[in-house]
Amino acid sequence: MKPILYLRTSTKDQNPELQKKEGIEFCVRMGLGEPEVFSEKGSAYKLEKVRPIWEGVVKLAKKEKRDIVVWKYDRAFRNKVGFYKFMKVMFEVYGTKVYSVTEPSILSFWEMLGKSYSEDPIMNELMGGIIRIFWDFVIKQAGEQAEEESRKKSQRVRLEIGRAHV
Repeated sequence: MKPILYLRTSTKDQNPELQKKEGIEFCVRMGLGEPEVFSEKGSAYKLEKVRPIWEGVVKLAKKEKRDIVVWKYDRAFRNKVGFYKFMKVMFEVYGTKVYSVTEPSILSFWEMLGKSYSEDPIMNELMGGIIRIFWDFVIKQAGEQAEEESRKKSQRVRLEIGRAHV
């Protein structure tokens, strides 16, 4: 099934073509195939309550069990709690992977879940529990990074606006 590549740019000056080109290359390199591309323009804060393209991508991914690819997780999320809940639901409930072209670590742990590490079932259960703890930790860390990146971008924008008025 074709993956979904979601692109979001914040300003009129940004061109989503870089995200698109590298996103398509990522999908092909990962063996996911040529993606269906959806693009949205606007600040994550302004789009936070209503993001019709993103909402459509999520709905389609859930319905058709399609993987989602984003440039960076902060393209879709600015809130660590929302990110954590979303990732847990998409992976664990819908079996849908959410890839980041630039942040691959989350999937590394997801791929380890459910694997057999020993002939001893108790050891496998123990290893699975440890990996699940790391899985949760990595999701939380990625959410923290997205939220921190959002704060930094907001500060830079406020500084630029302040300079423009001086």
